[in-house]
Amino acid sequence: MQRTAFPHTLFLIVFLSSFSFRSAPRRPGRNKFLKSPHRCLRHPTIWEERLSDGSLHFGSTHLELGCEHPGSADDSMAQLVCIRFDRLQIPPGALILSAYIQFTAYGDSPSADVFDFSIAAEAGAHSAPLPDETAQDTAYALSSRAVTDSIRWASDEENRLLWHTPNASGEAQRTPDLSALVQQITDRDGWHYENAISFLFRGTGSRVAFSYEKNPARAAVLRVAYTLLPLPQPAPESLSADGVTNLDDNDGCILGTTQAMEYRTADGVDWKPCGNDKTDGLCAGRYWVRYAAKPGYAESDSIPADIAQYVTDITLQPGANETQMSFTWYSKYRAGRRSQVQIALKSAMEGDAFPDGAAQTFTGKNRYSSRCLSNSVTVSGLLPGTEYVYRLGDGTGYSDPFFFSTQNPAEFAFLFVGDPQIGASGGWRRDARGWQATLDAALGAFPDTPPSSSVRETRSSRKATRTNIPGFSRRSS
Repeated sequence: MQRTAFPHTLFLIVFLSSFSFRSAPRRPGRNKFLKSPHRCLRHPTIWEERLSDGSLHFGSTHLELGCEHPGSADDSMAQLVCIRFDRLQIPPGALILSAYIQFTAYGDSPSADVFDFSIAAEAGAHSAPLPDETAQDTAYALSSRAVTDSIRWASDEENRLLWHTPNASGEAQRTPDLSALVQQITDRDGWHYENAISFLFRGTGSRVAFSYEKNPARAAVLRVAYTLLPLPQPAPESLSADGVTNLDDNDGCILGTTQAMEYRTADGVDWKPCGNDKTDGLCAGRYWVRYAAKPGYAESDSIPADIAQYVTDITLQPGANETQMSFTWYSKYRAGRRSQVQIALKSAMEGDAFPDGAAQTFTGKNRYSSRCLSNSVTVSGLLPGTEYVYRLGDGTGYSDPFFFSTQNPAEFAFLFVGDPQIGASGGWRRDARGWQATLDAALGAFPDTPPSSSVRETRSSRKATRTNIPGFSRRSS
């Protein structure tokens, strides 16, 4: 597992977070020094196996590393020593900064000779308890266990690491850094907070230390410094969105969320919890969704979810020449918002997704009208005989995509109708039905007619002006 840490951060952790504990377990936390003694007087945590015959020695009153009788030249006295530390309060995902075992020299034992030990850890996510005196077939119970690679701990003529001072507990009685061994164990699948690790010592020479049974206050102690570098989480997948369906702009929805996720708006900084299955009651716009951080895990990368704006009364009108098209529509009123049309060749689409990277953006003007925002934008540079995809928005969010096609300006046809005066009779529904029937008949007779124009009379100038007939432009959703 690859990890990245910043050196200055680690130094602060090492020097500012120094504390230890022996008894009641604590909850997982960050940047702790952890100290765990041998435990459980009823089940000793030190075992010694004589290498010559695999026999176990239970309940030792002192800890003899190397051989059973210090100073003895008899190879039959060589032994494998196992020290098991249980209930280690190291959470999954911890980055081990340092680890070592601190011993206290036992009495006046002759521990001044040169020694050469190898230290390995039992290769498992949770070291199994070792047998007690009542167990059967305990021969080679230690040496038969799978272990990690070992770390050498040795003295020499220049640095003898003397233990001849009674009750000494300093650097000479301290193992080399064992963080690589601890990291191998805590990185394993199945490692949990308060699991156990066993360390196995073997080699030549000897050193004698206090055991927990002899004096708990001077027993061997495992010290571990760690920091939490949270594990990564994958980004959410299979999210979709339902667009807003009214000018109140309050019923947008992100589908496929879970309560483990959180979201924010595109320009926001505060993350909010997602709902299970869906997150609804949202206004139009872009949102970012990610898995929230949890113990041992960092927040995931975020992915966008776009809730389409609701737009209504869309009209497309000819511009000043055949390369232009003017768009008008109504949308939710928001002060300070822009009116924009994004347009691209339909052939640039991949599936149903709007081709953002291939689109041109045109900005127009707007005004407040009847509690809505009335938008007007003109696009230019259109090619004849071409299919386009477009969407309408305000720069922060956009509608679902629509389509239209330009025609050949040298060969075209259109319907030209007069002002229908819908509502002039006092019954606008009846007038609308009559007008619809008229247009249906016209389009039935000329089905290939492109967007139609209507002449109406304005009060200000009495001049005939053209407007597009809502619902009969060559666009589709």
